[in-house]
Amino acid sequence: MNLWIALAAAVVGYLLGSISFAALLARIFAPGVDLGHTEVTYSEGIKVVMTNVSATTLSFAVSKPLGMLCSLLDMAKAAVPTLAFKLLYPQAPYFLIIAVAAVIGHNWPLFNRFRGGRGFSPTYGSLFVIDWTSVPVSFLASLAFMIITRQVFFGFLTALLSVIPWLWFRTRSLEHVLYAVAINVIYMISMIPEIKMYREQMKAGIDMEAVRNLSVLDVMPHGDRVKQLLARFRRPSSDTPIQGGQR
Repeated sequence: MNLWIALAAAVVGYLLGSISFAALLARIFAPGVDLGHTEVTYSEGIKVVMTNVSATTLSFAVSKPLGMLCSLLDMAKAAVPTLAFKLLYPQAPYFLIIAVAAVIGHNWPLFNRFRGGRGFSPTYGSLFVIDWTSVPVSFLASLAFMIITRQVFFGFLTALLSVIPWLWFRTRSLEHVLYAVAINVIYMISMIPEIKMYREQMKAGIDMEAVRNLSVLDVMPHGDRVKQLLARFRRPSSDTPIQGGQR
């Protein structure tokens, strides 16, 4: 592996990942909206402040269709350079380097004062190129976890964790496993603010899990279907089923 090409892949990936489509779309369609301070209020009177600048906050602050467009653009900014490097250097892991760098740029973007998202869209954009089978496998792993535990908040972590053994099974490549480990570490670091908020709300006696379940599923492209599926498999002893958001 050539060190200079690897360095170029890291720089290009980070700079492309740093393009904050959420901030750009908000500036065009909702000038004056601060995505880094998005308040979500629920019927119980609970307020959740979302500090990340991403497709998720754009969905809440402006509109869900705009958030979905942003998510697609975020996927593309990782998928396109990953594909380019995979085609140019098929025998070298440069495409894995640029994929990881794009997620880092998305989460801590140079062009938006290092205020970004949590990396799911660019991660899955690159996974489509690296090994497309990882996408349905991770989704099914996450869905199974949510059905069994009713924990949507940690379901996304399960999705990324499942990529580690799956890529090893598919490729038997240490480079692919290191890539999978890297995206998990990046995600956990980026989620530190949410984890702290989760713990504080739980200490205050607020059922934060129900709030996070609703907030996350409300902005997923197929969130309503996931909620219906979870409700179908809910335990008979459950006191409160997951309900769809009122719009």
